[in-house]
Amino acid sequence: MPGSRPAATVLAPAGPESSSAHLRRLAPEVRRTLESKRLLFTATAGRSGTTFLAALAGLLPEVAAFHEPDPNFADVFRWMLAEGDDDLARRWLVEVKLPRLARVQKRVYLESSHVFCKGFLEPLLDLGFSPALILLRRPNREIARSMYELAAIPGRSLRGDRWYYRPDDPGILPLPGWESLHDYQLCYWYTLEISRRQKVYEELITARGGETLSVDLAELNRPEGFARLARFVTGAAPSWWSRVRFRRLAARPRNVRRRAKELRAMPPIGDLDALERAVHDATGFPVGG
Repeated sequence: MPGSRPAATVLAPAGPESSSAHLRRLAPEVRRTLESKRLLFTATAGRSGTTFLAALAGLLPEVAAFHEPDPNFADVFRWMLAEGDDDLARRWLVEVKLPRLARVQKRVYLESSHVFCKGFLEPLLDLGFSPALILLRRPNREIARSMYELAAIPGRSLRGDRWYYRPDDPGILPLPGWESLHDYQLCYWYTLEISRRQKVYEELITARGGETLSVDLAELNRPEGFARLARFVTGAAPSWWSRVRFRRLAARPRNVRRRAKELRAMPPIGDLDALERAVHDATGFPVGG
């Protein structure tokens, strides 16, 4: 049930002490190990090439790259919002996620989960870590259509609630009258919220002296895009062997989930231009913004 506590997530009782005192309990050896690594996460909507991004980064020998590994940000995302507990994400990072991440042996750690940008960047910064951020983009319409075809509707499906923001969540792009909108419009609204969030996080990381890379799925499919990604992730161009492996990987089918979409057989959407224009009018979010 959305908002219920996932069985896989285990947190110690918070106790009476303050949040800051609790956070200082991050084990010194865990902190030292993580500070010796290059940490990279994504700000992206999902259905945007996150699986492909992790596969590409995994071609680089010094990189440990994961898509949605356990412990999964999605395990606590909806619970965190339902509880209204600003400290829950920080506690989960300290007690669950970061100790597991520290056990990864390679120097560079990359995780491409799109849930990271939904409440986990700020607590990671509060803990003193400054990850590099990949702003992975794909045209909003393509993402929204993919979500719709999978019946991953924000605010209206279990899958939508587990992975995506819904319009009545706090602190996001307002969407008046969302209850009466078409399912596709809710998917499209979500892509606008992530576009807004990408700008905010790009500015936040840059202001802290961190690094960001803005890249789209189409660019990652090209050799020069892979080379640009490799330089950002590792500081060096990919080896000849990594380039050979890239050509093989780029030729394979993507994570389109065609069979899952066929099984759901969602109704035709209708006039996309009109539906999207209504969302822009309702939110005030500029077209192309």
